[in-house]
Amino acid sequence: MNHTASVFLVNPKGEFEGTIAYGEDQATAVAKIRKLLGKA
Repeated sequence: MNHTASVFLVNPKGEFEGTIAYGEDQATAVAKIRKLLGKA
């Protein structure tokens, strides 16, 4: 059985902003987090 392993990114308003997938490239994941925090 396969399972999905993702981190859901939610902004301060509680709105969905995106995901970080298991095994996603580290640079891409960090860029997504920085964007979410307004530090892109």
